[in-house]
Amino acid sequence: MARTIFVSLTTGKQGRALSKELLSRGYAVKGLTRSLQSASAIELVKLGVNLIEGELTSPEVVNAALADVDAVWLALLARPDAEPGQNIIAAAKGRGIKQFVYSSVARAGEHTSFPGWSDSYPLAWYWKQKAVLEDAVRNAGFESWTILRPAFFTQNFCKPEVEHMFPGLSTEHVLRVAYRPDTRLDLIDTSVIASAGSDVFDSPAKFHSKEMGLAAEKLTTEEIAKTLSEISGHEIKVVYLDAQGVEEERKAASIFIEPQVWARDVGYNVDLDVYREYNFSTKTFGEVLTKDQLGW
Repeated sequence: MARTIFVSLTTGKQGRALSKELLSRGYAVKGLTRSLQSASAIELVKLGVNLIEGELTSPEVVNAALADVDAVWLALLARPDAEPGQNIIAAAKGRGIKQFVYSSVARAGEHTSFPGWSDSYPLAWYWKQKAVLEDAVRNAGFESWTILRPAFFTQNFCKPEVEHMFPGLSTEHVLRVAYRPDTRLDLIDTSVIASAGSDVFDSPAKFHSKEMGLAAEKLTTEEIAKTLSEISGHEIKVVYLDAQGVEEERKAASIFIEPQVWARDVGYNVDLDVYREYNFSTKTFGEVLTKDQLGW
């Protein structure tokens, strides 16, 4: 009988990709969605995903959704509190589920080492929440637990995310960044995360207590622009923001600026050699992203 995997945020970027990959490997997939009428939910149900309508913030709903589940994939939207994740961890433990995989973020748990770290650090709540959930997974007592830490999603170059992550890229074909010319961005596609996650579910013992950064490549902004030009059919121009430009974006409360400054000054720092030791997919975003997926 096929193992059943509960995939949180089933209709999200990671969730959709993982659900499809798991189904292709013969797993049964179960998940929660706020609306069974969304296009993503309808698509996944047609593919065979057992979707239940409900909220991750409800312990009762989460507990019911984890009935007859063999393993759990946890990935969450960014939010200041860890309640949904803690609900899932507690319910999984209470149900006696043996395998738990948390998709966190590269550098999670290292936040206190970031230059200038304090409670007022940009997005401090984000890093604290990730660390809290990682600790909860480690200490829950699952027979097999794994923490995966993806770097920068290539889906951030796709609509609708591109509109706020890189304003002007999809319309003016200008990649405006706070990076330096020598900044290398650690990149991974959600389809590659899905492949790695499925590998972990295939081998619970092999990946027990492993904590791994996920990135398939490290590219400069010029290399990213070249690849996006090839995919989109538009010539992408790169513009590097100087210090004044960065401050102007901060004053304008542009949501993209702090993550870019962080990537420039701190970075994801995924060890590609370690990543490859696990024989995870190394497909680059130039190999997997299409113009249709970009949406521009």
